[in-house]
Amino acid sequence: MESALLMALNANSFRDKSILMANDANLCVKKSVFLKAQSERKDLTIPGGDDVFLLEYAMRQNPEACLFINTQENVMETRSEISLPALLHQRARWASKVHFLSDVSGKLWQIFAIVFSLLYIVSICLIPFKGWVAAGIFVLGKMASDMILQARILPVFSYPAHLLHIMAYSVTQVFFILIAGIQSYTGGYIWKGRQH
Repeated sequence: MESALLMALNANSFRDKSILMANDANLCVKKSVFLKAQSERKDLTIPGGDDVFLLEYAMRQNPEACLFINTQENVMETRSEISLPALLHQRARWASKVHFLSDVSGKLWQIFAIVFSLLYIVSICLIPFKGWVAAGIFVLGKMASDMILQARILPVFSYPAHLLHIMAYSVTQVFFILIAGIQSYTGGYIWKGRQH
């Protein structure tokens, strides 16, 4: 569900001709663009950033030629991480690449996600002091948004949208975002056996 949401955000960023993320498994570029990018890019030392920075380069060269093809025939499947710590490290690595992008839209999305997650968690922690109203607005508002979004997104990936799964996802995602966001800023993630 989280990956489906990221793909939807990414598709929307293509529509706006901005850069949010990229995945090598789903990226197709002309060989000439790839070779030119390799000789001109200054970001080749950033861990695992080849995909998103290549896309950013291509978008700067010719934004109209960069397309997000959203059809069932073009859905690629890749293996997901097999443990929660590995998934958090992966997402922290992905999030850390955004800091190096020249496009500000990804940075704004990150800031929004982290601030929202903090407010969501604080509202829950303040229930004994401030009551249920603020927490209820955050929890129910996010849950309703997630249900609407996931009901639209998940069928594209042939994933059944079970109500209880979406509710559990809605509550746990804020903690996941906050942990991955903090790791991305502190460099506390492991990739290919190395600490970054």
